Amino acid sequence: ILNDVARAMCFLTSNAKNHTGAFCADDINTLIRLLSSGGNPCKIDSANALGNLAVSGENQLSIVELFALKPLVKLLNSKCSACEKAACFCLSRLSLPKENQTKVVEAGSLPGIINLLSSDKKDVMKTAIMALCNISCHPSTQAHISELDGLRPLIMLLSSPIETCKRFCLMSLCNFSLNSENQIHIVKQGGVLPLMQICDADSSLTEYSTMVLCNLASNRRNRRILVEWGVLKPII
Repeated sequence: ILNDVARAMCFLTSNAKNHTGAFCADDINTLIRLLSSGGNPCKIDSANALGNLAVSGENQLSIVELFALKPLVKLLNSKCSACEKAACFCLSRLSLPKENQTKVVEAGSLPGIINLLSSDKKDVMKTAIMALCNISCHPSTQAHISELDGLRPLIMLLSSPIETCKRFCLMSLCNFSLNSENQIHIVKQGGVLPLMQICDADSSLTEYSTMVLCNLASNRRNRRILVEWGVLKPII
């Protein structure tokens, strides 16, 4: 029965007209309880339903206030790729409002999300990058991500053949590279070469990679290194 309830609510929330006004706090609470009930299909549908509702700004705040974060974080470590993807999808949307970004970090989400950046499942990896990208918009979360070695997998994914993955990695690095300490870390961890290669490719991603390189160049400690790497040519 729990699986059927979760599946029905997942279907209902997929309709854009139901995103606001159709589901009250009690309904959202039911979905949150289902995150910890039944088997994996129940958890997957519940997380996806919450993610569907989280397209609304009002719901993004309500879902967090109703304590959905802890069970979602638990799904990040479930070893079920569909559960991990659904949790990342929901967390990526819940992380859109600035007031939620620090709460998502405080709930313990970062180790699980960063670990999933190395997932061999492309859909899981992509949703993990999207979640980290939104979380990293808040300056206070960036240091936590760096401390957990979150920059390294982002830099590695700059060489991904999946353009969407590269786009969200670059957007994340645009956020990170506003911080002076992260500017040093990105250079030390090998971020310059893949950024230059993206600039040379002259694709729709060039704007983002150029922005990151410009941010890196704003740090006096990076300027000589960047010139030695040949950054001037792709930027110019």
